Amino acid sequence: IVDSSQEMSADLVKFYEEAGNFLEAGDVFEKIMTLASKSRSRTGRHFTAVEMPPVRINEKVILYGFRLPTSENIYLFHHDEEITMIDAGYGVYYEDIKKLLREKSLDPAMVKRIFLTHPDADHAGTSGYFAAEFGTEVFLHQGSKGVIENKNRAYGLTGRLANLNMYYTRLINQFTGNRFPEKIEYFQLSDSGHEGAFRTIDVFMICNLEFLVLESHGGHIPGHVFFLNKEYGLIFTSDFLINVRSLSPEDRDVLGVYR
Repeated sequence: IVDSSQEMSADLVKFYEEAGNFLEAGDVFEKIMTLASKSRSRTGRHFTAVEMPPVRINEKVILYGFRLPTSENIYLFHHDEEITMIDAGYGVYYEDIKKLLREKSLDPAMVKRIFLTHPDADHAGTSGYFAAEFGTEVFLHQGSKGVIENKNRAYGLTGRLANLNMYYTRLINQFTGNRFPEKIEYFQLSDSGHEGAFRTIDVFMICNLEFLVLESHGGHIPGHVFFLNKEYGLIFTSDFLINVRSLSPEDRDVLGVYR
């Protein structure tokens, strides 16, 4: 699964060196290869998704949710003959996600907007494919710019694992077919008050549903946001909240690789 290029070879060597410097020698290197192979081996006829029962939010909006093979979730709001997506899954699942939509009698061309909680490959990877094929608009926090441009999920941060995160990002993006759009719409970063301990930086509509964009306090990746609809009590927090009891043994195994 490794492209035979000098750049990839160099990144692999550097990642291995960083892993050996800071963690059990070779352990992290083995895990990233495991994660890559798990993701790539679950495409096509091996692709499966755990489906959340569809939820009719109101008379105009239906919400679908799917957990993809390597544990990331995508959410689809079907409304007004179009689809708004929250998070997008690994790039290697792009064709599988389109097939999944068609099986639900949903045309992938209906995906007009994608709101991303953060720029990790398992949440943003297919966004560039949707944008290229269907002109889908993709929205992110402005703090994601540095992550994307430098291929480093720890961009702007310091610490003993900064280099390890840089090589991890470059490798996992390559292995899982990550593709960001050529043009990205960024949230405004306005100061619109607070919800609890979180700053509200923007607002958007999904049909007649108003969503507040809440800025996280960091700790996972720069530019991480939450999406909150107060009227119906909907909040999308991505990797910050996990219902552990809902996970299968395979899900837990995969999440152990991420850790």
